[in-house]
Amino acid sequence: MNAPLLRLENARIDQGERPVFAGLSLETSGDRVGLSAGASVLLDVLEGTAQLVSGRFEVAGQALDSARLAGTVHVARPWSNAFRGLRFEQALVASLILAGQSRSLARQGVEEQLDALGLTSLAKRRLGPRPCAEHYIGGLVESLLLDPPVVAVQWPIGAIDPEGWVRYGSVLARALPRRRWLVGIPQSTELPVELAWFRTLDEVVWISSRGPGMVCAPDPKQACLLVELAEPADALVADLREAEISVQALSPNSSRLLLVLPREPGGHPRTELLVDRCARFGLTLLHLEPLDGLA
Repeated sequence: MNAPLLRLENARIDQGERPVFAGLSLETSGDRVGLSAGASVLLDVLEGTAQLVSGRFEVAGQALDSARLAGTVHVARPWSNAFRGLRFEQALVASLILAGQSRSLARQGVEEQLDALGLTSLAKRRLGPRPCAEHYIGGLVESLLLDPPVVAVQWPIGAIDPEGWVRYGSVLARALPRRRWLVGIPQSTELPVELAWFRTLDEVVWISSRGPGMVCAPDPKQACLLVELAEPADALVADLREAEISVQALSPNSSRLLLVLPREPGGHPRTELLVDRCARFGLTLLHLEPLDGLA
């Protein structure tokens, strides 16, 4: 049985000289965990931009101060401008050689991984200056090729354009089922409409002033509605749940971006019902989109 992907016990975490959390304890149960709202600071600890001051912080059973942690988790980072001008496949091979692999092994691994992720069309493309989607996708693929037990990655919100989001998200969706992941996800109003990667997560962790909480990510094979509102909709959520309609908030302490699931397994949520309920509660509906289940 695998150790919990993430386990904290009475942890105090600072960012610079600013205390962020004190006495934080939580334990995840899934293999693909999203870190939303305040929980994304936990990725900052792995990246070294936040510090564990006291308590315990474990990833896949390895303590943060353990020498074995480096071999357990790899933080996917975007490539630097050092690779600018190289073809995408050349940059991947170079990054693996720098990590200690032989050229022949690196070339073989790159070819196989690009094919598995549907990225063969990207292989010959030359890298432009940062920030661009290829630098972020490259860092992601590099992490997979290094084959750590756990990959940690922060969604590149604000760093690339919406088209780049979709391309990055499609790669992440294909990669997530392959291993254990910690994924920092943006908060509600910044989420891209492309949610395939989100729907392959097992659970989402969030941390508010009231402490940590978790929600299960939706079944990726289940059709649902993406609903974005101009204001928090706690009353709407309560009303839908009273009608035995499953609702999951993507940012649970905000309730402005929701996934609404059908009442019957295998069915589809009723768009007109959501429009009617929003009008009844005087809510401004910004976006309503059916999302088909992922086969």
